[in-house]
Amino acid sequence: MPASIWNNILDLVFPPCCLVCGRDQDNDELFDTVCAACFLHIRQSAQEYSPHKAIDRIVRYGSYQDANMRRLIHAFKYRGVKGLAMPLAELQARALEEAGIEGLCFGETPVLTFVPLHPFKQRWRGYNQAQLLAAYLADYFSLPLASLLARSFITPAQASLSSEQARKLNSKGIFTLTASSAPQKILLVDDVWTSGFTLANAAKLLRKAGAKTIWAVTVA
Repeated sequence: MPASIWNNILDLVFPPCCLVCGRDQDNDELFDTVCAACFLHIRQSAQEYSPHKAIDRIVRYGSYQDANMRRLIHAFKYRGVKGLAMPLAELQARALEEAGIEGLCFGETPVLTFVPLHPFKQRWRGYNQAQLLAAYLADYFSLPLASLLARSFITPAQASLSSEQARKLNSKGIFTLTASSAPQKILLVDDVWTSGFTLANAAKLLRKAGAKTIWAVTVA
């Protein structure tokens, strides 16, 4: 049976519903995973993080404290809802446009890359959420996408650690390069900014490999 027919049957038996409010989705909704009302109620944050030395600019859309945002990111990371990559990346794209991504794209074309998962963790989860976001953004902005980093070992989630020092030690030395050199301009993608140490350590390694300009973007 073709996948499209099977998917239509599943939609009839188990209608798509919004992961925030639980309401059944209409056929004219933009996303299968979140209704327009809940999506539009995710508050955009005007706050920008102070860049780490290795990162020129850090862009995010909203806050993890936003209840709708938190539910969607949790479902995306821990409940296997890959379909949330599109709406969450849409928020990132909106934030990047407002941050002036055309300035980053002037001259040398930036390359998108993403924070990697350890292979064991990625096999267990089934996907890398940061890679899915980066793939959508690469298509949205017509920019090249490359896997430039690998994770050397498994570490606890940064959000599970209570102190800044623990988060700093948890992210130290966890990445290796998968290429001999890095592009001149890089847009580094992840889902959530916790302490910034993970993105900063990734950026430091890319700097050593030759990157001159690095922006980082997260959903929250």
